[in-house]
Amino acid sequence: MMPAFVLSFALLATVGVGGFVGDEARNPSASSFIAIETQSATVPSEPMSLSATPGILRVSLYWDSPVSDGGSSIVSYNVYRAGPIVGVSVEYKLIKTVQTEAYMDYSVQGNRTYYYRITAVNSAGEGPPSDSISVTPKLDPYHGYNYVPPLEPEGGIPTIATIAIVAAIMGAVLFLFFSRAD
Repeated sequence: MMPAFVLSFALLATVGVGGFVGDEARNPSASSFIAIETQSATVPSEPMSLSATPGILRVSLYWDSPVSDGGSSIVSYNVYRAGPIVGVSVEYKLIKTVQTEAYMDYSVQGNRTYYYRITAVNSAGEGPPSDSISVTPKLDPYHGYNYVPPLEPEGGIPTIATIAIVAAIMGAVLFLFFSRAD
């Protein structure tokens, strides 16, 4: 029978503060420390390419996401509006927080100028505003008029008078036709 050999290894490592071994490990003030830099998120940059389309008593806003999200995903966008402008000062107020790159503002008046800007928000906070854009929504087509819908639509159901006239003409035609046959 062959003798069994047992091979064993022992790994002995001594690690001190800062990765040094020996006397420096026992005296941390004499050791050099390695600084580990962690990067935390910053606020995102401003949203890009803000555009506004006026409608009848509404404004459609569209924009692109920021160039930089600040190291954290964008969680929402804040929509700010100023106007309609009465004086010289333009004061923007937060009107809505949305999760997409679009917003439809129905709380506007026609024929008045409004100003909009957008900010992006991530876990670090709210970023700087986009460039401002001005837009003037349209009035509703019947604004200022006492609109009364017609009694009958054009080319619609004939009135009793029209039916009476057609019946009279048809009666006269039939009378003449049958009176000549005799």
